Amino acid sequence: MDAAELLSRYAAGRRDFRGAYLCGIELREATLASVDLQYADLREADLAGANLFRARLQNADLSRADLTSAMLREVDLREACLANAILYLADLTCSDLRGASLREADVSGACLVRVLLCGSDLHQASFYGANLRNADLFGATTEGADFRRTKLRDAILPNGRVSGNS
Repeated sequence: MDAAELLSRYAAGRRDFRGAYLCGIELREATLASVDLQYADLREADLAGANLFRARLQNADLSRADLTSAMLREVDLREACLANAILYLADLTCSDLRGASLREADVSGACLVRVLLCGSDLHQASFYGANLRNADLFGATTEGADFRRTKLRDAILPNGRVSGNS
């Protein structure tokens, strides 16, 4: 399925694209709110600026995908693979990333307020300047992750402690 076909089906009211093979698809600035892309293959997809508000991306493969400035509020990304993905300036407010892999992802400047990252793999990910206020990182693996200039006020840290810094 190519971008034109997916967008025309979406416009016709179809929201269920579970398991779709969309590797390398170009959906820059597309609106796909509430779409179901569970188990979909979105490796290397261009979703920069896309609106995926309340989308279901559980177990989706978004490795090396470009999600720069994407609207990902309230998105279900449980167990998703976002390894080496670009989430620069993305809005992930209130999203669920429990058990997701963000290994070596660029999450710089992103908004992750009230995000669930419990048990996630954050190895070597860059959160430089990101907003992780009230986020839950309990049990996340953070070896080599860059949290410089990150806002962590009231976040639950991987060890279960609550952060008090701004």
